[in-house]
Order: sequence, then structure tokens, then C-alpha cells
Amino acid sequence: MQKILAFIVKRLLLVVLFYVTVLLNGTAQNFGDVSEELIKQSVHPRDSFAAAAYYVANSSARYRFTRNSGVLLNIEYHYRIKIYHIDGEEYGKFEISLYNNSSDYEKV
Repeated sequence: MQKILAFIVKRLLLVVLFYVTVLLNGTAQNFGDVSEELIKQSVHPRDSFAAAAYYVANSSARYRFTRNSGVLLNIEYHYRIKIYHIDGEEYGKFEISLYNNSSDYEKV
């Protein structure tokens, strides 16, 4: 009876650890805190006519190998934009150009 109970406890512990790992990895990424000064800012300090400004622009690239597709390149971009006027919304719209050849595979 004790062996069965120990087996069940071990399995339950493994299941709980698995779910905790999945929950921790599934949380949103933190790209840093936004300062209160930046939130309260109503005009750009250097250009009072600016409609928007980029405050953070980061990118990261990772390679991944799969048996079916070979080497895959994954590039992630992160931008933080402060919009001062309604015209500044255009700065938040991005166009991603793709090179599409019949032998290459690309996905956005």
C-alpha cells in the first residue's frame, strides 16, 4: 500500500512541476518598465512638433533546426513608441517586406 501511495505522490509531483513550468514559460515577456515621466510627457523634449517618438527598438534573432525544414531563422522585433498626437498613430504601422522565391519558405 505504501509503495502505491509513494508512486502516486511522485506522479502527482511530476504533473504539478510540469504545469508550473508551462505556466511560467507561458507568461508575457517583460520589456522593461515605463517611467512615470514618460507617461506624463505630452510633448517630445527635443522636438515639440513631433507626432510620435521611438523610445525602444530591439530585435533578436534565433536559429532553429528541424528535420523537415532544415535551418529556420526567427527574428523578433520589439518597438516602444510614444504617440503625442493622433497623427503619430502612423508610426505604429509597420510593413514587413518578404522575398518570396519558389524554393524558399517565408512566414510572417
